[in-house]
Amino acid sequence: MALGKCEKPVAHATADTRRMTKHLLICLTLFTTLLFARELPADEQLITRGQYLASIAGCKRCHSDDDGDDFAGGRAIKSKFGTFYTPNISSDPMYGIGKWNLETFDRALTQGLSPEGEHYYPSFPYTSYQNLNTYDIEALFTYLQTTTPYSKPSKEHEIGFPYSLRSMLSVWKWLYLDEGKLAPIPSDNDANNGRYLVYAVTHCDQCHSPRTKLGGVESETRLSGGEYKGEGSIAPPILSSLGGLKGWDIDDLETYLLLGEDPKGDYAGGDMADIVDHLTNYLTNEDLRQLSEFLLSN
Repeated sequence: MALGKCEKPVAHATADTRRMTKHLLICLTLFTTLLFARELPADEQLITRGQYLASIAGCKRCHSDDDGDDFAGGRAIKSKFGTFYTPNISSDPMYGIGKWNLETFDRALTQGLSPEGEHYYPSFPYTSYQNLNTYDIEALFTYLQTTTPYSKPSKEHEIGFPYSLRSMLSVWKWLYLDEGKLAPIPSDNDANNGRYLVYAVTHCDQCHSPRTKLGGVESETRLSGGEYKGEGSIAPPILSSLGGLKGWDIDDLETYLLLGEDPKGDYAGGDMADIVDHLTNYLTNEDLRQLSEFLLSN
């Protein structure tokens, strides 16, 4: 996530109005959930969980082009190393991942390797996804196999020498991919899930952390803010202990992630507005609270 500002040409809402709007949306979401709640078969539970993760983890947004073809790829990711294009991850057997199995998918998410053993560039945030649990990886895979197949080849990345040499990525991974899972926080399920959402699922640290000259996230200063996209764009610190979100309370942060409005009445702009619209807006009430509490209490 990259917090940003823009002012909408409307009168600023009061804090009470913002909170009322947020709580109304939460109540409507809860009512709808209870209205249609039923015990789902195991496969349907996987698909439902996978569909949710595909939204909040950014899979759908990043791998969908402006033509509206969900998961067909083609979205440009600009960086100081060049421009990367997201691949087709629809269920198409030729150009998507329709022929993949769960093991192949797991290896892509946690090791950054293609079915042929080729290294993926870290514009694909596998350094975060390596922390996904096995159930969520299976859920994502199961859901993606149900998506509409698009017979659309993936675009070639636009990167120059020496970054075009994928073999160099083995060294990069040796430096920045630890292939480990998040160590559990004893006796605190809320904190565990909040941290899991921040570091593994929504991968906030990919934008909100300083990076080395080789593009790796500085592990000791995660979430302390940093430049991203190689364009001078600055994402602010969002971890309380590192100077982030000063003066914000839980309602402020939940409102921002749900509606894009900060405590001053300004609205998220740029990339953060896109993230609110397509990612954090879909968080369940429980996940929204636990993610917010983790950022504000650590």
